[in-house]
Amino acid sequence: MPRPITYLYSAVDALVAAAVGLGVPLIAVVAVQLATAGFGSDFLAGFQYAAAVWALSLGGFVNAAIDPSSGLLPAGSEAIAFTLRVMPLGLTLITVWLARVTGVRIRAGSDMVWPGLLFTTAVFSACAAGVSIAATGRGIDIGVWQTTIVGAVIFLGSAFIGARAWQVAPIEAAVSSLETRGRALLTQGLRAAGIMITGVLGAGVVLLVIAVVVGLASVLALFQSLPLDVTSAIVVGLSQLVIAVNGVVWSAAWMLGTGFALGTGSSVTPTETLVGPMPVVPLLGAISASPPLLAISVIAVPVLVGLAAMVGVRMHAPAGAARGVWSRISVALVAAGVAAVAIGVLALAAGGSAGPGRLADVGPFPLLTGASAFGTLALGALVGALVPLSTEEFDDDADESDRRRDARENDEPVDATSTAKATAKTKAGSRTASSRASANAAKRDAPAGASTAPASSGKGAGAAAKSSAAKRRSSRDSADERPWVADAVSKRFEDPGESEKKPGTALEVRADDPPAERQTSEIRRAKRLKVENPRYDDEPDIYADIDIDD
Repeated sequence: MPRPITYLYSAVDALVAAAVGLGVPLIAVVAVQLATAGFGSDFLAGFQYAAAVWALSLGGFVNAAIDPSSGLLPAGSEAIAFTLRVMPLGLTLITVWLARVTGVRIRAGSDMVWPGLLFTTAVFSACAAGVSIAATGRGIDIGVWQTTIVGAVIFLGSAFIGARAWQVAPIEAAVSSLETRGRALLTQGLRAAGIMITGVLGAGVVLLVIAVVVGLASVLALFQSLPLDVTSAIVVGLSQLVIAVNGVVWSAAWMLGTGFALGTGSSVTPTETLVGPMPVVPLLGAISASPPLLAISVIAVPVLVGLAAMVGVRMHAPAGAARGVWSRISVALVAAGVAAVAIGVLALAAGGSAGPGRLADVGPFPLLTGASAFGTLALGALVGALVPLSTEEFDDDADESDRRRDARENDEPVDATSTAKATAKTKAGSRTASSRASANAAKRDAPAGASTAPASSGKGAGAAAKSSAAKRRSSRDSADERPWVADAVSKRFEDPGESEKKPGTALEVRADDPPAERQTSEIRRAKRLKVENPRYDDEPDIYADIDIDD
C-alpha cells in the first residue's frame, strides 16, 4: 500500500520539475534585464516572457503583440499580433528528465504505481495552469488549457517510463492476455522501433554537427551582427543549445528527403534551398545556400537504419519468438509504423509558428516526414527481415508454410501449430542437453582400466586415435548426430566380438525376438558399448534419455 510520505515526495518532485522548467528561462531573462537596465527593469514583464517560453516547452501556444512604442516597429506603424507555437525541445527535455526521475521514485516507494503517477501529474498540471494564468496579460496571452493538458501528457508519459508502469495492472494484464506469438511480435516490434528512432535522431545529430562545422563562418557572422553585451551574448549562446534539439529534428527531416520550411513558401531539402529573408538566429547560419549534388544520397541512411534495427532484433530474439517469414515481415512493418508515428510527432513539436508574417510556417512538415520515415524504414526493415541469417531459417520458413497448409486442411488454428512447433523445439533442446549430460557422466564413470588401455599402445596409436576422434567430431559438426551415430552403432553390431556372441549375456540379440524386445536389446547393447569400450568415448550417447534397466 502507498504511504503518505510517498505522495509528499511525489508532490515535491512535481514542484521541483515546475520550478526548474520555469526557472531556467526566468534566470536568463532576469540576467539580461539586469545587464541592460539594472534594477529599474520591469521584472513582471521578465516573468511573463519566461512563463511564455515555459508554456511553449509544454506544448502550449502564446498569443503576443508587438507595440510600436517598443521600438521594434517603424514609426507610425500599427501593432502586429501573432501566435507562437514552436516548442523549445531543449527545455522540454529538462521536464522529461525530471518527470522520469519522479517516476523512478514512485516505483521505489510504493507498490501501487498508478495513484502516485496520477497525483504527481495533477500537481504539475496545477503549477502549469497557475503560472499560465498569472502570466497572461499586457500583450501576452498564454493558452492555459492547451498548456495544462499537453504538459500533463508529457509529464505523465515520462513518469510512466521512469516507473516502468507497463509492468503493473492494467497494462500487464492486457499484455498477459495476448498469446505467446502476439507478445513476441509486440516486444520485437517495439524494440526495433526504439532502435529506428534512436538511429534516425542520431544521424540527425551527426548531420547538424557537420552543418555547423561547415557553416561556422556564417554562424559567427550572424552572432556578431547582433548588438549584444557580454551577458546577452552568453544568454543567446545558451539559447542556441536549447533550440539545437529542434535542429536535430530538422536535420532528420532533411535526411528523410522532405526537408523543412523557414517561412511560408520556403523549402530546404537535399535537392534545393529555397528561402527568403530569415530571422537573425545564429544556428540558421548552418543552412547551406546550395546543397551538393550527392546530398540526395543521405536518404539511404534511414534505409540502413531500418535494416540494422531488424537484423539486430532478429539476432537477439527471445526464446519462443516466431521466426517464420511472415512473422518477421509483421515485426518489420509494426516497427516502421511505430517509429514513423514518433518521428512525425517530433516533427510537429519541432515546428509551427515562430513569429508574424512568413514566420507563421517554420519547421518540418509532419505528415510528409512521417510518411517518408515509414517508407524508408520499412524498406530497410523488410530487407533485414527477409535476409536469412542462418540455414535454420530456411527450414523454419518451410516448416511454417507446411504447418499452415496442414492447419487449413485439418481446420485447425494456425497458432496452435506454431505453439506445437515451439513445444517440440523445447523438448528437442532438453533431450539434447540430457544426452550431453549423460555422455559426460558416462565418461566420468568409465573404469580406470578402460581409460588407460589405449595409452599403452604407444605414441603412434595415441596420435592416430586423436586424429580419428577429430575426424569424427568434424563429421558430427557437419551433419545431424542421431543418423550418424545410429549408422556407426549398426555397423559395429554387424560383426560383434567373440565376447559379445556368448549366449545368455545382456548383449545377446536373438533374431526371433519380437520387435519391441529386439529394439530394447539393441539400445541396451549401445549403452553398454558406450560405457565399456573406450573407442566410443568421443561419440554422443543418442540413447542417454532412455531409461532401461541394465
